[in-house]
Amino acid sequence: MENHLIFIDLETGGLNGRLLNGELGSEYLPIFEVAVIVTDTELNEVGTFHYVISQNDDMLNRCDHYARDMHEKTGLLQRVIDQRKIVNSDLSSIEDKLITDLSSIGVQQYNRKAKSGGIVCGSSVSFDRSFMMAQTPKLNDYFHYRQIDVSSLALVCRMWKPELEEQAIAHKKLEHKALPDIRETIAELRVYKEFLFK
Repeated sequence: MENHLIFIDLETGGLNGRLLNGELGSEYLPIFEVAVIVTDTELNEVGTFHYVISQNDDMLNRCDHYARDMHEKTGLLQRVIDQRKIVNSDLSSIEDKLITDLSSIGVQQYNRKAKSGGIVCGSSVSFDRSFMMAQTPKLNDYFHYRQIDVSSLALVCRMWKPELEEQAIAHKKLEHKALPDIRETIAELRVYKEFLFK
């Protein structure tokens, strides 16, 4: 068994904190899209998975105004509505598909004793992880309980090596589209890896 880095990005109906209705956003708001790029520990891509999730009108109406406006502009909300025509495109089915997808390319459930399996990575990945813990617990439990947050490296560099952060994020467009956002994060991590561990 070996380690794989699981770069994940979710597009959701808002933020994960406490809402005005008393609910936690990570439990109450919909997940609209999930993208995963799997790499080896040298950041070579070994698999890509991308799903838009069917949500009903009640879930769409939970979306906050900022998120709704953003996802309308990118076309994601219309793709979520169109997804209703597709069988097994609900969140629970997508969770099961992703676990099957990961297993099919050799990503095993993380084994703490062997120190091998999937490790979640991303930018501000605790946000995505909070939605996973609340709404896709089987997928969340498939991975190491720790994660690699590339935005933490960016903050460290901002304090002690700001020119490195500037170099690492120069390419970022911040489109709020799941797969492009992940590819930007991987490119950013390559810069930090080359500088810190060459």
